[in-house]
Amino acid sequence: MKRGVFSIILATALVLTMGVMPAVAAPTSISFVGLSAGDTVEGLGVLADDLELTHSGRQTLVVIETGNDTDSFVYSANLDSQNDTPHGGLPGGIGFGDPDRDDPILGWYATFNGKTVNRFSVTMYDYGDWFPHGTASDMTHTAKLIAYDADDDIIDEDVLTFTSTGGSSTGRQSTEYGPLSSAGDALEATDGNTQPGIWTFVVAASGISKVEMFFDGQQSVDPGVGWAGLEFELEVYDICGFKYADWEGDLIPLSGWNITLEKWDYPDGWIEIDWVETETDGKYCFTGLAAGTYRVREVLKDGWRQVYPDPEGAEQGAHIVVLPGGQTYAEESTILYGTQRNNPDNNGLYEINLDTGYATRLFNTGGSGNSPNALGFDPENRRLYYMQFSVSPTESTLYFYELGTGEEKEAELHLAGEKVVGASFYDGAYYYIPDDTSDLYKVTLKPDGTVDGVTLLWPDFSEHTYRFGDFAISRDGMLYASTGTKHEFFKLDVATGAYTEIADADTTDGAVALQVSFGSDGTLYGHAAGTGEFFTIDLEAGTKTPIGYVESDIRTKEMFTDLASGTQPKYYDFHNTPYVHCEGQTAWAADPHPGDTRFSNANNWATYVEYARGDGTELDPKAYPLYAGQHYLAGMLYVWDDDDTLWVNYSTDIPQDILDHCEEEGGMVYEVAGYCEGGWTGFLEYHLHIADDEDGIPRTRTGRNRVLSNPIPGDFEYKGYFDPAEEESGWIEVDISELGDDFVIAAHAVMQWCGYDCDALAEIEAALQS
Repeated sequence: MKRGVFSIILATALVLTMGVMPAVAAPTSISFVGLSAGDTVEGLGVLADDLELTHSGRQTLVVIETGNDTDSFVYSANLDSQNDTPHGGLPGGIGFGDPDRDDPILGWYATFNGKTVNRFSVTMYDYGDWFPHGTASDMTHTAKLIAYDADDDIIDEDVLTFTSTGGSSTGRQSTEYGPLSSAGDALEATDGNTQPGIWTFVVAASGISKVEMFFDGQQSVDPGVGWAGLEFELEVYDICGFKYADWEGDLIPLSGWNITLEKWDYPDGWIEIDWVETETDGKYCFTGLAAGTYRVREVLKDGWRQVYPDPEGAEQGAHIVVLPGGQTYAEESTILYGTQRNNPDNNGLYEINLDTGYATRLFNTGGSGNSPNALGFDPENRRLYYMQFSVSPTESTLYFYELGTGEEKEAELHLAGEKVVGASFYDGAYYYIPDDTSDLYKVTLKPDGTVDGVTLLWPDFSEHTYRFGDFAISRDGMLYASTGTKHEFFKLDVATGAYTEIADADTTDGAVALQVSFGSDGTLYGHAAGTGEFFTIDLEAGTKTPIGYVESDIRTKEMFTDLASGTQPKYYDFHNTPYVHCEGQTAWAADPHPGDTRFSNANNWATYVEYARGDGTELDPKAYPLYAGQHYLAGMLYVWDDDDTLWVNYSTDIPQDILDHCEEEGGMVYEVAGYCEGGWTGFLEYHLHIADDEDGIPRTRTGRNRVLSNPIPGDFEYKGYFDPAEEESGWIEVDISELGDDFVIAAHAVMQWCGYDCDALAEIEAALQS
C-alpha cells in the first residue's frame, strides 16, 4: 500500500516553562497556525489539530518567536535587571528549569491523537547554558528526541551529546553572540547554524505514534531553552483489493461492484464513510486513510454468492483492517533487504531502495565469503533472520536482527552438517531449504524471536536436488525459486506441496541463478550476485527484465549474497460465484424409454425394469436409464449379480453413447427459468425393491376390489438419504436367493438439478471478453 504524506509546518516556536505566566485565556484546543508570541495553551492542549503535547510537573506550554535576533540578548537568571527585556519571547526567570528552585524539567512528549507520523522534527534554541551552575569537573550532557511506535517500542532517536567545561562562573561572559551565563554547551551545539545553542532534532520511521524530548545528566535544568520549527508528517494509508468471480478454477476480475468502507467510532460503532466501484481489472482502493479500525464490505449483487471472505465466519464476509499494524504496511518506496557479498569488514545487512537505487547498511554482521545468507524479513515484528554458516565443517546458525533496537540475537537454531543459503519469511514463520536438497523446512518462532520448533514441511518436493539461487514466498503462499546448478525457475504451493516448473536453462532470458525477493510493491525482483544487476521477473513466463544496479556508500554496483522480501501490499479481495439454484425431482429407472414398463395405474408414470440372472457382470454391469421429472434423462442404474447376490448402484455417470442416442432421438432437456448451464448433480435419496414380478412391489390398492395401483417408495426394502447430494449411491447389496431367475427391480430416487443464475454467467462472459 502506498503511504501518503500530510505535512504541517509550524512557523512559531514552543517553550516549556515554570513560574508565573501572563494571564492569557486557556482554550481547550488551539491551532498552531493562529498563535502569536506569548500565546499559551494551559495543560493538555491540542495543537495543530493532530498534535497533543504533554509535559511533566506544573509547566505551561508557551509559543515564542524563533532565534536570537539582533534586538535581543541571551537571558541569564542572575541578571535581574534584564528580566523584563524580551529575548526571543522568553519571559525572565523561566525555562526548562527554574534555577531559583533548582527544579528540573523531566522532558515532554507529543502524541498525534490516534494517528501516526513518519517524521517529526523540532529546533532547540538554548539561550543560556544547560548547566549554569558550575562544577569542579567537566560534565557530559545528552539531549534526545525519541520516536516510539504504538507498542511503545523505540523505532528511532536523534541524540545530541557534548561536554561542558567544569568550574563555576559568575556574571555574564561576553561573546560575539551576546552575554552568556557561562561558557560551554550553548556555544558548541550549533548544528551548522549561525546562532549559538541551536540544534534541530529529527526522527523518521514508519508508524511513529509518540515522540519524547529527553534530557539526562546530573542535573537537567536550563533557564532558557525555546523550541521552534516544529514539523511533522501524518501517515495516511490506502486499503485496496480486487473483486473476482471464482469460476471453473479461475479468478476473473469483475468491474462495477460497489465496495463500502466503515470506520469504528466508539460509542457509535461502525459508521459508513465511503464507497467505491471496482475498476475494469476488478481493483478498488480507499485512499488517504488515517490510523484506525476499518471494515470493508462488498454490496452483493442478485444472482451471486460470496465465497471469500467467508460470509459465515466471525466477520460475516467483511475484512477488518487495523491501520497501521501487522495487517497492512505503509512503505511508499520499493523496499528489499539484502546481505552483502564478499566485502571484508563490510559484510552485513542492508536495506535496498529500488526507487532511489541506493542501499543503506543497517548492521555489520561479520562473516566472510557468502556468509551471512538465507535472509528472511518478519514485517510484523520488524526482524531480519539470517544464517551464518561455515563450509568446513559445514554448519549453519540462525540469527535475527531487531530493526527497532539495532540488536543482533541468536535464534537458538544450530544446523550441523547443513549449508543453508535459501530462505524466506511467510505467515509468521521462517522457511529454508538446505543446499543440494529439495526439502522445505518451516521454523515456527516464539514471541521473543527465538525458535519454537522446526518441521520438515515438504520433503523432496521434486525429483531434483538444488543449489540456490534463492526463493521467496508471496503473500498468497506461493514459493518462487531460482536455482543455480539446475538453472530452473519453479513454484511450489506451500499449502499443498504442488510443484510446477516455469522456466529452465533453455528459456530465453530465464530467471535462473538469481537471488529473488518480493518488493513492497508486490513485484518479484531478481539479483545477479556476481554482477550486482537487478531484474523484474515475470511469474507466468519465468523471464527476467534488467532494471539496473544499486549503489551504497561503499561501491557503485553493490552485490548481495541474498535478498529478503520487503513488506508487500496486502489486498483485501472478494471472491464470488454465481448463485446456484438446486431442486429435487422424482426419478425412476426405465427400460429403455420413460414410461416403458410402467406400473398398471395409467395415472402414475412410475416404472420398473426387468432383470435376468447373468444379465450383468462386475466388469460389465447391466445399465438402465434413470428419468427424472418423467421425461429427462438424469442418470443410470447399474446392476450385476454374483450367484445369490445382486449389486445395484445409482449413478449420474451416463455413458456418452446413451447421451448421444438421447439427443438424436429428441430427448428433452430439463430447464428452470433464469438459470443456465444446469445439470443433474446427484442423489438426495433412493428407494429400491426387488421382487419376482411387479405385484411383489409395495403398492397402494384402489377401488372396491382393492386393485394394486401406485408404488409406495417409502415401503421399499432398501433406502438411502444424502445431504449434500451424492453423485452415486455406492453398490447396494441385495439377497436374491429366494427369487427366480427373472425378476423386476423398482428403483426410485430423488435427484438434484442445479443451475447457475443466467445474469451472473452473462457478467462473467462479458468480463472474459473485455
